[in-house]
Amino acid sequence: MELDHHKNLLIGANEKLTILNVIKEDLEQHRDMLNNSEYAREDLQQHLDHAVNESQQIATVGAQKHDTIITDNNKLKTDLELADAKIADATSKQEAKFALVRDEHAKKVESLLKE
Repeated sequence: MELDHHKNLLIGANEKLTILNVIKEDLEQHRDMLNNSEYAREDLQQHLDHAVNESQQIATVGAQKHDTIITDNNKLKTDLELADAKIADATSKQEAKFALVRDEHAKKVESLLKE
């Protein structure tokens, strides 16, 4: 009877050991999955950091180009306004000269008609 009792204790201990080994295997699998997940998360974080840096660089270059275009456009507007002012001044001077020549011509014609 005592032998059966020890046999039952041994069988129970063996089953507990089997269950404990299964739990240890599950724990090891979960640790592996957690480590793999952490490596994947780190890779994703590095990829995201790289993408953010690249996007910031592209945005900076775009902003610089935009500023350059605005500056160039403003310079062209100023140059155009100066050219328009010079043309208007030259036109005004030409019209004044034409008026003088016309008036002189009219006077000559008038004097010739009087003679």
